[in-house]
Amino acid sequence: MPYLVTQLVEWNNRNPDELRPIELASILHHKFVHIHPFRDGNGRVARLLMNLTLMRNGYPIAVILNVDRKKYYDTLKKADSEYPTPFVSFVASAVERSLDLYLRALEPTEAEDKLLTLEEASAESPYSQEYLSLLARRRRIAAVKIGRKWMITKRALQQYLKQIQGN
Repeated sequence: MPYLVTQLVEWNNRNPDELRPIELASILHHKFVHIHPFRDGNGRVARLLMNLTLMRNGYPIAVILNVDRKKYYDTLKKADSEYPTPFVSFVASAVERSLDLYLRALEPTEAEDKLLTLEEASAESPYSQEYLSLLARRRRIAAVKIGRKWMITKRALQQYLKQIQGN
């Protein structure tokens, strides 16, 4: 058992397939549950590991609702037979639901706080969309990934530009 957990940690740190964060978090969750190192609490620990992975990569946590419990177990079971796609999709939907809730709760009241695509932000800065994307992926600017697009507020972009000018 300790060997399997060690192998899982090494796999996660290596991310040999260069999985995207939601895929990595989902598969890590599944692999941990599959190892089942504890008598009780394996699912809870797996969800904590999944959400830690998501948060480290700038994503909100995936909340598994009670009404989705059957689908959660069904898709997790499908992942047992080397078919992780339904489980990854399930987790992605949970992340998307959380992000939608956060965004609705944080409706911007000022124009500076509305989200811009990096293409729009590049028009407001001396940097290209590609460079802004690199900064976002490296967590150098306060950007959030929605779907496949990085977004940033005008205020966050202005703060970054001031910070750079100060150095």
